[in-house]
Amino acid sequence: MVLISNEQKWKQQEIFSKKLEFENEDSINTFHHLSSEVSYNGNLSSKSDSVSRFSDGITYRIEDSLLKHKNSLLTVRLMAYTENLNSDAMLVVSFENKEKSYSYQYVNIKDFLQNEKKWTSIFLTTFVPEEIKRNDEIKCYLWNIGSNRIFIDDLELRINAYQK
Repeated sequence: MVLISNEQKWKQQEIFSKKLEFENEDSINTFHHLSSEVSYNGNLSSKSDSVSRFSDGITYRIEDSLLKHKNSLLTVRLMAYTENLNSDAMLVVSFENKEKSYSYQYVNIKDFLQNEKKWTSIFLTTFVPEEIKRNDEIKCYLWNIGSNRIFIDDLELRINAYQK
């Protein structure tokens, strides 16, 4: 991938990449909302509903490799399944220190849904904020603010730095 701005080319460097399929190979993670009702890939997905508002997610602790590259883009992608096109849920990216969330980005999945009972790709791309510090955390998850059941699978986080 090449970004072009004012006819300048930027080199891409991958800082971090992780994909959760919520299957056995992901067992190093602790999942709390697994379901075998439907899945996009494999046998399991992460379920959220009116009782369990948050899906399982990815947490990345910020390291020096990201601190050295302030021109970074973060992309989160997941597959979502719901039985209702009016399902109200947010794909969230939160940048947090020990006290608070200092940057919070989200997209509503309603903006992507076109069919009920079909897996749909949902994505969010944002800049990494300049105020990041070592050991801050980036959290990616689905927040179900409605009452419908929503399943996610293949949750993926990528952070890429760009340099001239």
